Amino acid sequence: MTRPGLAAIAPYTFWPAHSGGHQAVAAYTRALARAWPTVCVGTYTNAPLPDVEMVALFSDTPFKYINPAVGWRIRRLIQARGIRFVAIQHHYHGLLLLPFLVGLGVRVVVFSHNIEFQRWRSIGKWWWPLMYLTERWVYRRADAVGFISLQESQQSPTLFGLPPDKCVHTPYPIERPAVVIPKSDARAAVNTRHGFRPDDKLLLFFGPQSYHPNLEAVERLVFDIHPTLQQLDPQSNYRLLICGGGLPEHYHKFSDKQALGIHYLGYVPDLSTYLAAADLVLNPVNSGGGVKTKLVEAVAAGKTVVSTRTGALGVDPCAYGPKLHQVPDTDWTAFARAIIAALPDADVPTPESFFVHHNGVRPIIDRLRAWMG
Repeated sequence: MTRPGLAAIAPYTFWPAHSGGHQAVAAYTRALARAWPTVCVGTYTNAPLPDVEMVALFSDTPFKYINPAVGWRIRRLIQARGIRFVAIQHHYHGLLLLPFLVGLGVRVVVFSHNIEFQRWRSIGKWWWPLMYLTERWVYRRADAVGFISLQESQQSPTLFGLPPDKCVHTPYPIERPAVVIPKSDARAAVNTRHGFRPDDKLLLFFGPQSYHPNLEAVERLVFDIHPTLQQLDPQSNYRLLICGGGLPEHYHKFSDKQALGIHYLGYVPDLSTYLAAADLVLNPVNSGGGVKTKLVEAVAAGKTVVSTRTGALGVDPCAYGPKLHQVPDTDWTAFARAIIAALPDADVPTPESFFVHHNGVRPIIDRLRAWMG
């Protein structure tokens, strides 16, 4: 019997990915397409996503989220293709779409990349109660909600008044890298590019600084963690590499700290080279919600990560083994000590348990099969 199709809704430009959120949308969409007949409904501005059929029904304007014509286009696509399942990336897409699915007999899955109202509340946005109401409305009308974070899947029945069996833990789906850049080759390239010595210790932070939690993390690295490292271990030469665009102009003083070992590199098109070359990846994030995509991507690439507890929320530390070192939030001396302690065994391989754990769409595919009877 031919399996009924699934429409994955992602109404913005996410490919090529320029952020962890974009990468997560692409990862979930590709994982669904490998396991189930899937069409991705997106915008005209997306590049072709490997292994996924892309259908552009959204324009790239803010009005797409309230334009009823878009709802009708998707409804007609669902009817024409005989689609039985709809997967919505982010709850706010459901505000427009759910009314247009009435009477079609489709099942709706919403992927929650993080609990949005908690994220916005943590960074001081006054309108977080409105976000809570919209999340609650959409989640209650969906047939299942897939939470990247295990903790959030456990909290949501109480937070939103949902049946526990509606809340599905769907870990960020990750594949083994198809091509692994040897660390020695990447390190040689980075050393040549920046004039680093072979014995310099390369510590990498990456992520767009237009996102406030990432900007806070950069401040902590520059003003607290890196100076503490130099005090604790003055015999070593630590190079802090900060990659990612969006740094506010008045922070460009970071570029004047190269003599101290702080290198603000901005957006780098070959981030994979810097990731392969790094001795450790750092994640001193103290706000925001959901699983930090950069943490998962780094460990998948074989890197060891030193993170605050908030920065590692939502992941199963047992699956990560020695590849994840957690320290208390705001204890920057402990963070610096953890860096020093992690370096000797930083190149230990990523355990198999990590890749088993991050087979993220399997719970949703099992739910689709159950719905088919």
